[in-house]
Amino acid sequence: MKKTASLNTKADRISGYVFVALGLLVVIGSAAMPDFSNLGASWYEAPGLTPGILGLALTVSGILLATRTQSPQPENGANDDMLDLIKDPISRRRIFATAGLCVFYASILIGLIPFWLATALFIFVFTFSFEYFADPDRSRVLRKLVIALLLGLTASAAVTLLFQELFLVRLP
Repeated sequence: MKKTASLNTKADRISGYVFVALGLLVVIGSAAMPDFSNLGASWYEAPGLTPGILGLALTVSGILLATRTQSPQPENGANDDMLDLIKDPISRRRIFATAGLCVFYASILIGLIPFWLATALFIFVFTFSFEYFADPDRSRVLRKLVIALLLGLTASAAVTLLFQELFLVRLP
């Protein structure tokens, strides 16, 4: 039990650092976006405002996640738990599957097919694959397929409508 808690603490700390870095990159990227003030647009109409706010929120969340896990670490064997986590074949498979699906979505699906369809397919495949491999019980496969399909279609429709209608962003 103590080993699992230690693994979770280290994973939270590393995740917090990653979220801080990602949030800061989003803030920097949104600050570099044009503000269209030369066209008479107000500051709240700048396209970088929403991503900037989300980047700040991600940065603050990362700081909170990383700092709440700060505790004295033992001097000997402090990295053993993280090495065990990295050596675990199931954890590695999940990491590579996640990275592979994200790269496939961003580099191949987006631009090849409409955004809503690419997003629905990505969410469906991601959800189903992780749900199926977590519990490959054959009697629940159809239920998992239906739930993953509904989740993919619903989330894709919500994201598409939100960005196109509310934020007035043209999606690929």
